[in-house]
Formats: sequence, structure tokens, C-alpha cells
Amino acid sequence: MSDQHSELQTPNALTLSYAGVSSVERKPAAEQQVCLFTNISPSQENIHKVDLTLKDALIFREAMRIFLSLHQPKGTYLPDDPKVYEAFVSWKRGLDPELSPVALSQSFYDFLGQYDPQAWVGCDPSVSLNASGLAFETLDPTGRVYAMLNISPEGYENKGKLPVFTTRFEGGEVLQNGLGTLNNNGTLKLTIGAQADEVNQSCQGELNKSLPAPHEWLRNFTQIIAASTRPVRTVSLSRMDLYNILQQLRLNADVPKQKKGIRFELVPGKPPALTLEPWNWRLVCTSDIYRGDKAEILGVWDRRDLMIFDALLPYIDRVELKAIGEAQPTFWVLHCGNLTFTLATMGFRPNNWSRGVLLDLSLPRMELPEKAVDQAFKTLTKAGELSAIELAQSVKETKAYTGADVVRTLIQSGLARVDMSSSKLSPRGPLFDAFSPQDLRYRNQREQLGSELAHLKRVKITLSELPTGEIEVLGEVKALPAEHLPVEAIYKPRFQMLEGAGMRKVGCDCAWMKDREKQKTGPCPHVIALWVRYASDEAKRQAELAAHPERVEVATAVFFKRQRGTELSRVLELKRKLLSERWEDEGQEPRYFHRMFSNIAAARAAYFKRVAELERRDYMDASQS
Repeated sequence: MSDQHSELQTPNALTLSYAGVSSVERKPAAEQQVCLFTNISPSQENIHKVDLTLKDALIFREAMRIFLSLHQPKGTYLPDDPKVYEAFVSWKRGLDPELSPVALSQSFYDFLGQYDPQAWVGCDPSVSLNASGLAFETLDPTGRVYAMLNISPEGYENKGKLPVFTTRFEGGEVLQNGLGTLNNNGTLKLTIGAQADEVNQSCQGELNKSLPAPHEWLRNFTQIIAASTRPVRTVSLSRMDLYNILQQLRLNADVPKQKKGIRFELVPGKPPALTLEPWNWRLVCTSDIYRGDKAEILGVWDRRDLMIFDALLPYIDRVELKAIGEAQPTFWVLHCGNLTFTLATMGFRPNNWSRGVLLDLSLPRMELPEKAVDQAFKTLTKAGELSAIELAQSVKETKAYTGADVVRTLIQSGLARVDMSSSKLSPRGPLFDAFSPQDLRYRNQREQLGSELAHLKRVKITLSELPTGEIEVLGEVKALPAEHLPVEAIYKPRFQMLEGAGMRKVGCDCAWMKDREKQKTGPCPHVIALWVRYASDEAKRQAELAAHPERVEVATAVFFKRQRGTELSRVLELKRKLLSERWEDEGQEPRYFHRMFSNIAAARAAYFKRVAELERRDYMDASQS
């Protein structure tokens, strides 16, 4: 590798071609028709025109409008380069008001190709059809918010046997504006793979798009879906619960530099309760009781993304929140009769590289034999629909991989989608024909090199606790051998860990971290290697302590309880022979208790006894909130 700090090149552009722009057409006998133009691709010649009659026109209208709101290329494009911006303004001023929608869209993408070929404005949504139903999927241009609109076979009527396929469809402004005209006065026909003669003449014409999709966006599309195979905690909410949350968000602006999350209080056998931060607005949910195994506090972020649910409120039967944990996606599933709408948020911002690495460590992209993945795909195709556990059990495991690894790789390859309403997997065609799973294994060259350095055990790590309680992580990283260097280069990355897995004072003595412009794109591979080593060691340590509690010497547990309207907090700290406890009762000064034991075993026994006592008294575990 000649340049350790070089970025991965932007992959070959996604090329999409259509015979027109999708639209809503009015037909005789009060028939309404949604015409979707699909991508014309040699690899998808087997996709034929499909006509479906939808049973719930209004629910489809509102759900599709929400779905397409995540994809608005011309509305989100704003160039940073002054010269490009000037050209963009000139292009807009020079547009002929008589241009057809096809010509207008083609003109916009031609402008990008000429003046800003690396601009990323998002990609058209995909549509999949198989025995388990019809599914529309999209990912917003930032790669942070994923949405899936799923219609079960009971939600539409058709004649004859339906083909199985996955393709992209044109979902521009004409379709978005036309959806608002749909009503219940007549039947609603959905045509996938529309022909030019089925739409208005202004919507006819060839439309070609060349989209330089970033590696991170391509990876996130399937990485978010793959996260759904991990153990989740399910919280049930009613339609009124969601309405009350949205109303509170509408009436109150966020407070700068304050927490912006939803804190769920989950106690088995009791209805969930939630608190909206930073206003401490509390709501006891009116839905089903929580059926988890233990009492705990669950933090959920990206709450402002829920505002798009407004239009669907009248049609919602129930809501499910499926959360995984820290630095993991969160899934909101809205059940609306035969239609379900799933919104998944990443749980962190795309520029938060450390959380991104944590997510990748929990969902590694492995190099598996093609035969194992192909066999799993054939099994899924034959069954039509399987749970992740059922599909994993059908895989012949080896020492190199498990059934769960194969299932995850199948999803990361884009060959399977997950219906979060039923937690079932179903087959689909590849999302990105031009890319293999290994092309998208890492976000960039720095992340690849950092992971390789950690995997090759070329990272030494030293931990020290500062007087403030922060953990300082110091490293020594041996660079990979290079022909032009007489000796191995050694770099010394460092950072400090804050409470809640935050990070500060990130640095390294390499040239990359001395260049402020390069730092803006992310840290050097040596810092990444140190973080991968630290995160991996910490995960192993936590797993080992969970399996062998008799080895615990240092531990912290945070518990929370609400009693007669008062918040009670208990923080336990075990430091070898010292056991400390801090009581924080709302409205009172904190109280501290310390006990010193003659040996570590006695202190450890007292710590676990106290934890068990608090759990018996329905204190909720808030250690990860």
C-alpha cells in the first residue's frame, strides 16, 4: 500500500435510466393509476410490467408521501464552491418555464455532470416484489435515515402469477405532487414498470442519471438493515402515545447544548413510561405492558425525525419501537392495516467516526465462501420468508463462521430484506449490481488500514485513569512495512474517554493529524487502529466478566427509580476493595456511602448483593442510557 493515508476512490457511479418520470394518472371509470417507471438495465431484463390494485388508497397516499419526502434531490442540492453556486444560479435563471418534467430533470442531472460531477444528491428508491409482499425502500442522502413501506399480499389484488424482482424506480417531484390528488372515489391501480403511452405526454422521454454514490452511503443502506438481526428490545406504543410525543415536539423548540432524546422507563409487567429531554416531559404509555426480562432505562435519539409521521396518525393501529443499544440503529414500526411503515435512524451522526466503528465491530463484514451465501439465498428463496434464527439454523456452520454470520452477510450483500413488523427475512435481487460486498467492507482507506493494523496486532495500548475520572488511552502503532523506509515507522496516537463513550483530545504525531484540513475528514489510521483495539478489548472484557462474575474487580452500575413522583438514583462503584454508593434523590443533596473490605472477594460479593437488591426493588438499570 503505497499511500497509507489515501482515501478510497469514489466507486463507479450508479447509472439509472428511465423511459419517463413517474406520475399519477386519471383513467376512465374513476380509476386512479400510479405509474412507476423502473430502471432500464440489462441485468433486469426479466422484470416485466406489473399491475396491482391497491385496497387502501388513502393509507398508501400518505405513507408514500412520507416515504418520498426523504428523497428530494433538487431541494437539497446547494453547492459549496462559489463558482459552482454561481453556475447553479445561472442555470436556474435560464430555465425555460415551458420545459417538460422529463427535460427539467434531465437538465438538472446534466448540470451536475458538467459543473459538479462529484455532487451527491441521493439515489432513487427501490421496489421489491416477492411472495411476502411489496416493499419500497430508501435511504436519505446523508445515509442516516432508512425507510421501508411494506404492503402485505392482503393489501392488493392481482391477476396471474407475480414475478419476483428488485429494481429502482423514478420518484421525483411529479410523483410526489400527484400523490396528493389520490382519494377513495374509485379504484387505485399501481403499475410498476410503466410504459410511456400510459402517462401524460409531458412525462414521456428518456431520463438518464449518473450518481457518484459515496462508499459510506452504500454501506449504510444494508448496514442499518443488518442491525435488525441483533437482539432487540421491543416497546409498544399506542397511536395517542405517538400523537402526544409529536405534539410536545411541535410546541417546544430544542434547547441548545441540552440533551435531545427520549428516555424510556421499562419495568417488566408495567406499561412503559417515557421522558422527553430536555424538558423532562413525562408520559405513561397507554399501550401494552413491557415484556422484557429486566427493568432498565432505554435512551433513544433522533426524535425530531419522528415529525414526518404526522400525516399517518389517523391510520395507525399501533406503534412498535425496536431498539438495540448504544451506537446502534433504532426502528420505529407503524402498523396501518395491511401496510407497515418502518423508519430506522442510525443513532449517531455520519461524521461521528468512533460510533461508526463501534457499529461495524458489532456488524462485521466478513469474507465468507460464496457457496455458503448462495446456499442460504437459495434456502430463503425456496421458503419465501424465514426468521433470522430459522435461516441461520439451516446453514452448515464451520470453525470460520456461524449461521448468524452467513445471514448477516446475506443482508449486507443486499440479497435479503427484513420486514421489521414480523422480523422475517425475504429474498430480493441485488441493490447495487456494480458492487460486491468486499467493495464496501470499509468506509475509506484509513479505516481499512486502521482495522488491519489492529487485526495484525501492531497496536500496543496503555490505559490510565485521570483524577477527573476520565480514561486516557495511549497507543504505540507500528506502521506496515514500506520499501522506501529503512526502519519501521512507529506512531503514538492518543485520546481520552469521557462518560457515555464520548471522546476528546484526539491526537497523533503523524503528518495527517498535523494537517488541519485533513483532520476535517476524520482521524488518521493510527487513531482508528487504537480505537478498534480499545473497543475490541473492552467488548471482550465485558463478555468475560458477564461469563465469569467472580473475576470482577472494577465495575460501575447506575440504577433509577420513580417513586411517588420523585426520581431516585443509585450509583454503585466497585474499585477492588472499596465499594462506594451515591444516592441522588430529586430535590435533595447527594449522599455518599463508602465501605472498605479486607479483600476483593468480599467487596465483590457485597457489590453483586446490592445490585440484586436494587433489581428486586424494581430499580431500572440506567448504566447504558
